[in-house]
Amino acid sequence: MVKVKRTWRDCSGSNHIIERAYRRVFISITYSVFIQLYYIRLISGSSMNPARSLGAALVYGRYEGLWVYFVGPILGAIFGAWAYNATRTKYSIHQDK
Repeated sequence: MVKVKRTWRDCSGSNHIIERAYRRVFISITYSVFIQLYYIRLISGSSMNPARSLGAALVYGRYEGLWVYFVGPILGAIFGAWAYNATRTKYSIHQDK
């Protein structure tokens, strides 16, 4: 019996769509990390790990920039829900029948 290793490229008939999606994901992650490291560092010290920031703040007793880690996820969820509703079309592929 011969085992055949299959990849997503073997099963997909539209590789160019998947590759474009990967490219978009790469660009969006790169820009979000750039914005975090370049602009947000003035507010939070450019820490991308809230647990590390909270631990260090508890040890040293300095809580100046921690508000970003509590307000950011809430605002991000609100904005994400708004963006989802704004971009959803009437004829969505995931529409319930």
